[in-house]
Amino acid sequence: MKILVITQYFYPENFRINEIIDYLLKKKDTIDVVAPFPNYPNKEYFEQNKFKNLKHKNLEIHRHSILKRSKKNSYLRVLNYLSYIFFSNIYLLKNKEIVKNSDVIISPLTSPITSAIPALIMSKIYKKNFVIIINDIWPETILVKSRMLYSLTFKFFNFYIKYLYRNANKIFIQDKTFTPYVKRYNIPNSKISFLPNWSPVENNSLTNIKFDNKKINLIYLGNTGIAQDFNILFNFIKSNLNLFLSIVGDGTELNNIKKKVDKLNLNDRVIFYPYQSPKSFSKILQKSHFGVISLKDNTIAKITTPGKYQLYLSYNLPVIAFNIYSKKDEIIKNQIGFFCYNKNIDNIGKNLIELKKKDYKKMRLNVKKLNKNYDKKTILDNFYNIINQ
Repeated sequence: MKILVITQYFYPENFRINEIIDYLLKKKDTIDVVAPFPNYPNKEYFEQNKFKNLKHKNLEIHRHSILKRSKKNSYLRVLNYLSYIFFSNIYLLKNKEIVKNSDVIISPLTSPITSAIPALIMSKIYKKNFVIIINDIWPETILVKSRMLYSLTFKFFNFYIKYLYRNANKIFIQDKTFTPYVKRYNIPNSKISFLPNWSPVENNSLTNIKFDNKKINLIYLGNTGIAQDFNILFNFIKSNLNLFLSIVGDGTELNNIKKKVDKLNLNDRVIFYPYQSPKSFSKILQKSHFGVISLKDNTIAKITTPGKYQLYLSYNLPVIAFNIYSKKDEIIKNQIGFFCYNKNIDNIGKNLIELKKKDYKKMRLNVKKLNKNYDKKTILDNFYNIINQ
């Protein structure tokens, strides 16, 4: 099978599509990837760091231009998104043989959902099977940023999403909680398939880590944007002097978060690390006791599971989930950590400090057992079988 992947982000940018393509190459499929030059989290990061070229006899990577991304200026970010659509379409129309020779087009829907437009257009022009992978629920995602923006853009996004979903041959959803939000556009069950995040670390041997409840190391890994609730997280850190937090990553709110840490006098217990390669942040993960996931308490928090959840599990790392309602039952039932929201912050902090070494070790063993549910090969085998139907 000849597969065309049209994506806004690709290696060396660290997104899930990289692992999907790596898996497909093992199946000996021929893959073309059309993507901009690396620009996330920012262009300068990739200019200052050298990466190995990604080479495979069955892989062809086609790069095109994109306007510079900015984490500080929202207008420049909008231009970045729009320029992706423009330059991607121009490139694909000029190099139409790439599309014509493909059997299926795959579009991973990174935010915003308009990133699917180039793949949608090409699938319509050249009548190709079209597969989309949904990571966020739109237009509800806009509510996280602004109710006014949601009101102003609702009609456009509602029309566009309905058209997108109805013209996709297969729709893969990250979480089963997404199902009603897809079906509301009169999408049949036969189109919808489940593609959860998987554990990215395949060798999940139990790490022997010393646990001392006098110093509990927490790690927050990933995007520091408007969707995450750092207020509740810092209130939690303030609740007990034995809690220490490492924040690893980048995002639009990073500077504001740093200012908040200064204002709350938490500099001695909150450490920031820049966006870095998986090999680098794995060292920090191995020294941590709990992985932190946090979302603002809204509609999105009730249906979305951040990808870092499975990453923590792959390191046998128990989790503390702030407002992650989609995994509340799983966390409590399997005893792999704590579900936290505003009203139980003090209780969770107390439970942490009273946690004994043997109970912590048991918690890590529970994580290891649950991790089998997120086996990468099983999940991607199912994905491959479906796109080949």
